[in-house]
Amino acid sequence: MRRFLDDFWDYYRDLLPYKDAPSEQTAERLRSEFWKLYDTKSSYQQLDERKQLMLLKIPELLYVLEHPELPLHHRPAANSAGRWCSDVILVMPLKL
Repeated sequence: MRRFLDDFWDYYRDLLPYKDAPSEQTAERLRSEFWKLYDTKSSYQQLDERKQLMLLKIPELLYVLEHPELPLHHRPAANSAGRWCSDVILVMPLKL
């Protein structure tokens, strides 16, 4: 679990500079890293189940790679990048 959280926040931090200077090459790298993060099995069943649910939402979750002007989250409680919120969904687009 700890490793996943570390990798999750590393991924999130990689998205921040992408928003300022997006490129197709970086977007492809981030897509690949997303797959690796969520498709890798752990020894924690509940985490693996959640990760599989996340994979079902890939287009929505990676929407920010196509539209870097969107915020990475839409919850004020998620503003602290070092804080884990169990209901934070990575890069979910705003409902417009």
